[in-house]
Amino acid sequence: MARFLFTSVPVEGHSASPLAIMAALTGAGHDVTWIAGARHADRARRVGVTHVPVHLSTDFSLYDDVFDVRPEFRALSGVPLLKAVFRSVFLGDAANQVRELEQVLGSFPADVVVSSGPQFGPAVLAERTGIPHAVVGDGPFAALDEHAPPFGPGLRPWAGPLGRTRNQLLNAVVRRVFADVQRTWVDVRRAHGLGGPDPWVFDAMGQGDVVLMGCVPGFEYDRPMPPNVRFVGALRPLPPENWEPPEWWYELDTGRPVVHVTQGTIRTDPGELVRPVIDALADDDVLVVVTTGPIDPACLGPLPGNVRTAPFVPYERLLEKASLFVTNGGYIGTNLALHHGVPVLQVGDTEEKAEIGARVAHLGLGEAFRKAPSAPRLRKAVRRLLGDAELRARVEALGLVYRTHDSPTEAARLLVDLARRSRPAASAAAAGHDAPWG
Repeated sequence: MARFLFTSVPVEGHSASPLAIMAALTGAGHDVTWIAGARHADRARRVGVTHVPVHLSTDFSLYDDVFDVRPEFRALSGVPLLKAVFRSVFLGDAANQVRELEQVLGSFPADVVVSSGPQFGPAVLAERTGIPHAVVGDGPFAALDEHAPPFGPGLRPWAGPLGRTRNQLLNAVVRRVFADVQRTWVDVRRAHGLGGPDPWVFDAMGQGDVVLMGCVPGFEYDRPMPPNVRFVGALRPLPPENWEPPEWWYELDTGRPVVHVTQGTIRTDPGELVRPVIDALADDDVLVVVTTGPIDPACLGPLPGNVRTAPFVPYERLLEKASLFVTNGGYIGTNLALHHGVPVLQVGDTEEKAEIGARVAHLGLGEAFRKAPSAPRLRKAVRRLLGDAELRARVEALGLVYRTHDSPTEAARLLVDLARRSRPAASAAAAGHDAPWG
């Protein structure tokens, strides 16, 4: 049996993404320890995993609104926000992540370190010590190359030589705009004794012996993928314990199209998406099902008669019955919708959401808006997506591809294979031959 040390960015999406994989590993008799937010201890217990709470890097799980941790970010958007988050959070926590990993490895000599979310500490540790490192790819592929536009602004690809030339020019611009972020990344590497050549900072998020992409090739741009990238299908959250359907659940089977609306767990202002969709569809013959996440559904105010709300509904259970998924663009939710053959209406351009929306639109799987449009435009978009038989057939065809995958089983098998191939390197690293672990 093998030993796996998982570490996750302690926010809901990135902490939920590896749970089913960990459950598959412990179910097969492997030993798993998980460095995660303090609020995730019960989840770890449920799947037989040893939980180690984040104690040196920032534990976002302790906050209902992650912007409470960095209130200065509220005034930022677009590229300035992205740069600030990378420099002060993702790169700012890298040294603490390395120390946390070293401390745990001192008593739990893992065969493989597995990270989820934009973490740089695991990549630094792996390069320093040679310990095998895998990445749970719970976001769009972000490497910089000439075959796709650079990650971040949500630009759609152009075909042919003109598109490659455009991408090369844009890549050069991005390298200049994010030069200060790259310098911070280089400083982190030098502080840990790593020399050059230094990988591009966004490329480093996908560094690993294996990258387990939580989608299928049909949800990525047509570009060459590195040999370490493996597509495992949609990352499927574990079904909750003791969940009881709300009293209105039977209405999902009454024949009306079901429109599922969510803003995820980070963007909590319902005025960004949820309330505009509710108002736009108030008079349509659809059933609008809203999940509000960390906010009380009462905050939505008075609701039309065709709206049902709940803080949480298992994605798998709801998307089996949905006709359309309206989302700010969370990666796990979008891929689960496609897994079930459900078209996507994406609204928003924060975090990585513009990238997801660009893929939805470019690949003909739905429609995307940077900001919530007017009620008439929203209503028109929903009606078009519900009534477009060709689009729905295309999405269902992609769903069939998704459903050939069982992501927890496939990911666990790849991780076990990595552990078996890499045991000598892992043993040397855990023994402290390359770095102290205490």
